[in-house]
Amino acid sequence: FDATINNTSSQADIFSMYITPMIESVMAGFNSTIFAYGQSGSGKTYTMTGTIDSTGVIPRSFDCIFNHITECSGSSTHFNLYCSYLELYNGQARDLLEKSMSNLKIKESKDKTFFVQDLSQPQVKFKQDLLRLMD
Repeated sequence: FDATINNTSSQADIFSMYITPMIESVMAGFNSTIFAYGQSGSGKTYTMTGTIDSTGVIPRSFDCIFNHITECSGSSTHFNLYCSYLELYNGQARDLLEKSMSNLKIKESKDKTFFVQDLSQPQVKFKQDLLRLMD
């Protein structure tokens, strides 16, 4: 892991210290995963989704990604965006975008990377696409 975050960190602190550099790497072509881990009631959902008064990691990420794309408009750079949203709980993988998809299998590919078989990954073009998927 890269960091342990306690209850003195604000949503904005967490995002600027840990998530913004990850998003910058993704926008440069690298893979990245934001993984919230902890016991029930420890604040994982709050940290990831936030509230109306305290925006979480996921909606802040949407803003950061689409701001970057806007800054690159007019260049020769082309972006293809796909979204997946996964919950791992008690050894079970569940697709949070496709509610009927539960108990998905985590597999290892020939190149020794891992993937979740049958995980939905719809293409998105606008921030509103992502927000609609998250509802």
